[in-house]
Amino acid sequence: MKPRITALAATCLLVIMAPIAAETKGSYFAVIVSDIRTSAEWYKSTFGLASGAPLSEPGRFTIVNLQKQGIFVELLEIEAAGERPETRVHGPFKVGVLVSNLSEFVAQLPDAIPEPKVILDTRNSLRLIQLHDPDGNTIQIMEILDSSTE
Repeated sequence: MKPRITALAATCLLVIMAPIAAETKGSYFAVIVSDIRTSAEWYKSTFGLASGAPLSEPGRFTIVNLQKQGIFVELLEIEAAGERPETRVHGPFKVGVLVSNLSEFVAQLPDAIPEPKVILDTRNSLRLIQLHDPDGNTIQIMEILDSSTE
């Protein structure tokens, strides 16, 4: 499945990552996946998320919501009968989550996740890593640097 992004999803991500993010209580994102069980396990083990009961409409979709304090992730598996044609977009390919300490986050990653390369983005005062879920979606974990850590 080729990752794609809709204008609505892009707008939602911009709102989540806007400068007011420090005033919010956390992050939310939804990702379209091809295998909901595999993806749910990956997100649970990688981010320490707990899952609620799945919601499904047979022949159309299955949704699993995962959460912990500060983050809520919605996984959506669209069954073949409900998928849009390949020429239409239907989901984000890259989402981001802000953390207060990137080094601590990396240290807590499960052994199954290869140690990611830490990227220093001095133009935007960020340290970040990029993880890839089973469908190839990019999950970018970012720490905002203050002037004393650059």
